[in-house]
Amino acid sequence: MPREVPSTPVKLTNDTSLRYNFKTIVERGVRLARLRGQVDPVNSVTVDGVSQVIDRRGVFQTDLRPMPSYLRMQVIVTTPLGRTKTYALALQ
Repeated sequence: MPREVPSTPVKLTNDTSLRYNFKTIVERGVRLARLRGQVDPVNSVTVDGVSQVIDRRGVFQTDLRPMPSYLRMQVIVTTPLGRTKTYALALQ
C-alpha cells in the first residue's frame, strides 16, 4: 500500500478458507445484498468472475447488487502457490 509501512514477511500457506457474511438492505423498495468476506491476505479472490480488492487483513466486499428471490455467488479463492477452491454461496 502506498505510504504505509511494509508488512512483516509471513510464510506462504495453501490456506483457501473463506469466512463470509451477507448484508442486505432495502433501498427505494429494492432488496440489495453485499458479500463481505475474509481470506488469507496473500490470496486472490474473484466473485462471479470479478477480481476483488483485498485489504491487509484479507477483507473484501462486493458492490451492492439487486437480490432476486435467491442470490447465488461463485467465489474463487486462489493462493500464491496456485491452489484454488471454488465456493457456491447462496442467500435466500
